[in-house]
Amino acid sequence: MAAAVVRDIMTKQIVMIDHDKSALEAAMIMAEKGISSVFVVRNGDPVGIVSERDFIKKICAKELPIA
Repeated sequence: MAAAVVRDIMTKQIVMIDHDKSALEAAMIMAEKGISSVFVVRNGDPVGIVSERDFIKKICAKELPIA
C-alpha cells in the first residue's frame, strides 16, 4: 500500500485574506467556503495562516472579542 502524498490530500483552492482584515471577516470567509484555514497575505505576499484551531486557542480560550 502506497503512502498518501500531500498533493492527494491538500485543498486545491487557496483562499487568502489581507493581514489587516478582522478575525470576524476571516471566520465568515471560512464558514462561507466550508474551509478550516485561510492564508494571510500582505501586499500579495503570504505572511501566515489562520485556522479554526487559532480561533479556539487565541480568541475563544482567552475570551477575546472577535470583531
